[in-house]
Amino acid sequence: MPARDFAGEGFDAVDEDLLETNSTSCDATAFVHQPYILGVTKHSVRIVWRTDYAGDSTIEYGPTPSLGTEIEAGVFGRNHVTEIGGLEPETPYYYKVSTCGVESAVFPFRTAPERNTPFTFAVLGDNRSDPASYATVAAGIADAAPDIILNTGDIVADGWRKEQFEEQFFGPVGDLYSETPVFVSIGNHEGESPYHYSRFPYKNSRAGYYAFRYGNTLFISLNTNRLYLPGTPQYDWLVRVLSGASARTAEWIVVFAHHPAWSEGWDSPGYSGEWLLRYTVVPVLEQYGVDLYFCGHTHDYERGLRNGVTHIISGGADRRWIRFSRTFRTWWFRNSAITL
Repeated sequence: MPARDFAGEGFDAVDEDLLETNSTSCDATAFVHQPYILGVTKHSVRIVWRTDYAGDSTIEYGPTPSLGTEIEAGVFGRNHVTEIGGLEPETPYYYKVSTCGVESAVFPFRTAPERNTPFTFAVLGDNRSDPASYATVAAGIADAAPDIILNTGDIVADGWRKEQFEEQFFGPVGDLYSETPVFVSIGNHEGESPYHYSRFPYKNSRAGYYAFRYGNTLFISLNTNRLYLPGTPQYDWLVRVLSGASARTAEWIVVFAHHPAWSEGWDSPGYSGEWLLRYTVVPVLEQYGVDLYFCGHTHDYERGLRNGVTHIISGGADRRWIRFSRTFRTWWFRNSAITL
């Protein structure tokens, strides 16, 4: 199938290529970010990569490492976003990308499963600031070989420093995101920067919130840095998604975002979660039968059950878990001290 430029498909920040001097001469072209997978369905995969110069690009893919099918990806600037279609469900494939003749390695991926096929996913968050520890966590995830990965945000310390995306997010994990689809919910440290949005152009993403179906599960990513009051675009979108056909036919509904509604793991000082989430978003999750709400922000692990929704904080991908033990004020949350 012909490749498409998805740069205008929903994410609303200015691409940094518009802010910097660019060239299409292919001089000194190298990968700033190796190819990574930002979405997979039963019949397609979305692959993104970044080079230091713009230039003609191709993707080659196939059912074996020998590949065999090549498509032109065109000249899309330095951020390259291409979708391959016409694939078979729950099937292994391989791919490599090339820009200006500079090729990546060959990476495997697998299309999404049929409804009744079990799958696994990993959840992590707040990996910023300690790349070495994050690399250790990522290696453990790679050993577990989940089908997809959710990240609850704060993937860099300062989203307005573009070099941190390679130093703190992509670089420490090796080939993990080149082989396993990763879905990021934007954190407060990303700062709504164009550098974040240009690197994470999820299909149908609107201002950092998006939804996708994988197997028998509907996943919904929220942007808790932006308004989510009743009547705002994000709140109305969430209600539409949860009342739509995909939610009605899903066996599980998983929502993930950066901020927790409740937290008892921080004394910084007296942070207990986001009260606005409790009074706006949480009632919607409960009304529509959401099963799980994953988040981060608090650098610990907490979990609890309230009105049918299991809340889980997974905010220690840099291994800065808060290690203490005390009696918590509310019965539905417990802190776990974990050493990785």
